Amino acid sequence: MILFVALFCCSAMVSAAILQVPSQYVTIIAAHAAAANGDTILVGPGTFMQRVDVSKRITLIGAGYDLTTITSYLAFATGSARSVSEGIRLQFGAHVSGVGALIGEVDSLVFRRCFFNNTATGNSNPYAFSR
Repeated sequence: MILFVALFCCSAMVSAAILQVPSQYVTIIAAHAAAANGDTILVGPGTFMQRVDVSKRITLIGAGYDLTTITSYLAFATGSARSVSEGIRLQFGAHVSGVGALIGEVDSLVFRRCFFNNTATGNSNPYAFSR
């Protein structure tokens, strides 16, 4: 009985991992591939030209919207409900159809202190969010 209680208590103490870009992982995509539901990806200062397909419940934290820029977009897919994005600038333009975050059949997404900037000219879809 004591062994069962000890195992139960230890399993409850498992914590989420913190993955760091670019010190641990060169790209946000690589960090996302290594992440599990509930993990946090810390993104350092810099510009990251990559499409990030989020398919897990993660927290993505940049160094600040004036320091961390993704020059493509975030695409949220099934499995990413309750994900959090914080302190990131999404700089998008003609190369991504003017959409900063593509949201599939997902709800309960949180964006804190994020900046969406559309630099496209003559874009037919100049929206920060699209479903």
